[in-house]
Amino acid sequence: MLVIISGLLLFSCFKEIFTGGHIFNGHHYDFIAFYSAANLSLHGHISQIYDQSALSQLQLQYVNHPVGAAGYMPFMNPPLFALLISPLALISITSARILWLFTSLILLVVTVYTITKPLPKWQRLASVAVLIGTFPMFQALVEGQPSILILFSGLLAYLFARQKQLMWCGIFLTPLFIKPQIAIFAVIGLLIMKQWRVLAGMLASALAVSIAALPVTGIKIYGTYLKYLIESIGGHFLGAGATVPTVWKGSIGNMASINGFFVALLGQNRVTLVNLLTLLVVIIGLSLFVLAFRKVKFGLTHKNEVLMLTASIILALLINPHFYAQDVILIYLILPLLFIYSLKNRFTILLLVAAICNLLYLDDKIHLHLFTLLAFGLCMVIFIKFSRLHPIKI
Repeated sequence: MLVIISGLLLFSCFKEIFTGGHIFNGHHYDFIAFYSAANLSLHGHISQIYDQSALSQLQLQYVNHPVGAAGYMPFMNPPLFALLISPLALISITSARILWLFTSLILLVVTVYTITKPLPKWQRLASVAVLIGTFPMFQALVEGQPSILILFSGLLAYLFARQKQLMWCGIFLTPLFIKPQIAIFAVIGLLIMKQWRVLAGMLASALAVSIAALPVTGIKIYGTYLKYLIESIGGHFLGAGATVPTVWKGSIGNMASINGFFVALLGQNRVTLVNLLTLLVVIIGLSLFVLAFRKVKFGLTHKNEVLMLTASIILALLINPHFYAQDVILIYLILPLLFIYSLKNRFTILLLVAAICNLLYLDDKIHLHLFTLLAFGLCMVIFIKFSRLHPIKI
């Protein structure tokens, strides 16, 4: 049954991508942004990857109608990522989309098969089918987002951390910079944990690759990107174009984040109230985190430390103001941690995590944000529990 569900999901994914026998006739256009940036980079126009006019004109060659909330699909990733994926533009957008899809599928299968390694054979196979069949996985595949690549690199970083190879752990955290809002939370977490070697590996490898690419990218594009990123973040707190013109326009209410919950509840035009409530909830969450962290630190050995790290990862993702369903797959990185926490109930834990993530399907239809509420509630329960513990005397 689980295999059938996963098969139906993959079939649905292919159907959505190739609706009407032609690519991009459906409603999932994110990959167009990546291909456009790849095209501009390949042909020596990397300075235009954040230019609305250049992207709009180029994308009208791929689809004969405006797409996205702003009439085009913006490229919101670093210049280096545009350069790295530029070889995709050597082939047609249809061929590139198929190549990207199958590459993502291979990485996805390898990732979930590795995550489920501690489980018995049949539970492991069933778990692979369950995880591949979840709604966030569908979103990552159907949109052509690099979230699966980030999940894969995050898993490698975890495996190196378990082996005490901390520099390699940091190196494999570098792809988090594909989505800077996630990388920032990782850096903050590493600072809190005082994991200097991991942090050094992460930042040094990112810097080294960026410097190596300077002859192609130039230095000016990074200033352009930083300005664009700041203006885009501002859009998340100004109604994303619903109330005043912003660089980034989108539907915040479709996000799985805390601000997404309040936008869905109150509307994208209720900017001040949404921001105040979001800030209040974030402060409550961080305050409980601090109280709990005074009693229980992060770690990969003791049960409480593992559970503390798990809850902190979830909270960081929920605080992220740009947290769409496809990025929810990063929550699956907590599964190896939860497998440490409970040796007897691993399969049950995996099913519960998958079920919670699948609530996003309902949220996508009726905007209840059940996933956000349940995930945040579980974090708060864990933090409150740990904040009541007696300090450990050493």
